[in-house]
Amino acid sequence: MYKSTRDNFKLVPSYEAIRLGMVPTGGLFVPKNIPTVDYQKLLDKNYQEIAIEVIKLYLPEFEEKEIAQMVNAAYKTFTTPEIVSYHDINEKLTVLELFNGPTGAFKDIALQLLPHFIVKSNQKCGYLDNTAILVATSGDTGPAALAGFKNIEKTKIACLYPKNGVSYIQKKQMVTIDGNNTFSLGVDGNFDDCQTLVKNMFGNPDINEQFKALGYQLSSANSINWGRLLPQIIYYISTYIKLINSGKIKEGEMVNFVVPTGNFGNILSGWYAKQMGIPINKLISASNKNDVLVEFFNTGKYSKNREFHKTNSPSMDIVISSNLERFIYEAYGRDGQKISELFKQFDQTGQFTIKEDVLAKMGEVIYSNTANELEVLETINNIYKKHQYLIDPHTAVAFKVQEKYRAQSQDDCYTVIVSTATPFKFSETVTEAIEEKSFGIEALTKVEKISKKENIYIKNILTKKDSNLETTDIDKVVSYLLNFIKR
Repeated sequence: MYKSTRDNFKLVPSYEAIRLGMVPTGGLFVPKNIPTVDYQKLLDKNYQEIAIEVIKLYLPEFEEKEIAQMVNAAYKTFTTPEIVSYHDINEKLTVLELFNGPTGAFKDIALQLLPHFIVKSNQKCGYLDNTAILVATSGDTGPAALAGFKNIEKTKIACLYPKNGVSYIQKKQMVTIDGNNTFSLGVDGNFDDCQTLVKNMFGNPDINEQFKALGYQLSSANSINWGRLLPQIIYYISTYIKLINSGKIKEGEMVNFVVPTGNFGNILSGWYAKQMGIPINKLISASNKNDVLVEFFNTGKYSKNREFHKTNSPSMDIVISSNLERFIYEAYGRDGQKISELFKQFDQTGQFTIKEDVLAKMGEVIYSNTANELEVLETINNIYKKHQYLIDPHTAVAFKVQEKYRAQSQDDCYTVIVSTATPFKFSETVTEAIEEKSFGIEALTKVEKISKKENIYIKNILTKKDSNLETTDIDKVVSYLLNFIKR
């Protein structure tokens, strides 16, 4: 069963939590009990088999056969049968590559599976209406969600993105999508404006009724939906098993994960893996100049009253980290009343401060630091020159923060850098770091030459016509979305 982080909603089965996406009365769904996993029994299984075993623990109302069908259907489009891949930097440092899906970002791993979750959840609920998926994106969720839900029956998906806050290729991926049920809308604002708007729409009964009058129930593909977080837990578990099987660590040996962090969903999935019994020592949260999480984990103050910065790692240009609520809920001993009080204060004042003992408890697991734009460029260049390995700017943030953590802590645990996107998606920044900044096809061609690899999917995107290019002001978004549903 699943409950609200604010103790303001009834317990619901897994399929109802996934169908709703977000708690209608505010808050986020979390499992009532976090299951444990015996990773030793998974040592002989491949990624898909591990996925089935983990998903079974969280979706008990789903038959194993159903789960296997969903997993196999979701991952058939990936460029490697292993789904994730690895690149060793040295004897103590490995890169976990999560960008082998159709849009070249880690979001594909969850968003190729989530549509199957939602369709099956609707069936289990006996829900006959259509579903309207609303998504806010800082750049990677949008393309992955649109690709995942493209042409899914009885479903329409609308993606809101900051029209001047995503990379060139990320934008092209969204505005060239050719599904018969997809819509992307550039918003005159930043990601937090888009995310806040989506949350407010979920919590607004009048807006929900307008969609219901058109035969649609609102749901979400953002990581506020538990169905988005669950698939991400899997690759932390499978990576630990991979390290054992490859002889890099011994069973029970502690491992660190370094995660480029914006909305806190990816790193939170790692925390769930740790709670399930995976020997994770530190989860290292890597931020860019938008350092709201760094301030929080170092002082206990969570505040959106700060300047928003556009950086060369745009998928992390976020001030409000939605999944932080789930983590604070756990750190406060699952005190839903306290979480309700804190986030009511956050809505009213834009900030709150947690207790010192709770902050200290978080610090046992989380380390947080930043990398600025110059450090990103220098890191991309250094990794390429030293290791002949090309990384995207978000992975560069993780590399740099990992260096800072090692220097401060002297921690010698085996470490995994979580690489969230292919360098092809950010070819302009990559070329700026390695040679000279280029744009469009020229930048892609240079990245192909430097990396000695090719990405046909992304190159093809640049030749497609912009068939879905619409932009609007914040106050007009709801009417745009309702008109999309009417089409």
